[in-house]
Amino acid sequence: MVGTNTEETRLFLLSDGAIDRITEEAVSAIAGAYGLPVEGLSAYRAAHPGASAGELFSAIQTDWYWRIPAVRLADAHAATARASTYMSSSPGARRSSGAASGLLMAWRSLSSSIRWASEPSRYSGETRRDRSRT
Repeated sequence: MVGTNTEETRLFLLSDGAIDRITEEAVSAIAGAYGLPVEGLSAYRAAHPGASAGELFSAIQTDWYWRIPAVRLADAHAATARASTYMSSSPGARRSSGAASGLLMAWRSLSSSIRWASEPSRYSGETRRDRSRT
């Protein structure tokens, strides 16, 4: 299982407000640095209508650093592995911190206590859930 979230970079650009200071020139510069042709940048604009320069920058950087490597890893695994390959992409929540793996890791950490609570206690035959009912 390999995957990314659609707005991985967004969280990093929100922390200090950088997403609002990114200019169209910066978007063009990052597109050029990544070898994205003008048509590719136009495709991003079409896929994100009404997006600010910062949101476009985030989308491009998310694909460059997270989505494309994840797709390449899944492709390589599917071509050589004896096990199945699964790919996922979680959509973001527009106008918020987006869907970043760092946020999901914190949620998973908190939610893991729910799974842990139903595991057998190391010290007796009862489960932690059983003890919590008493």
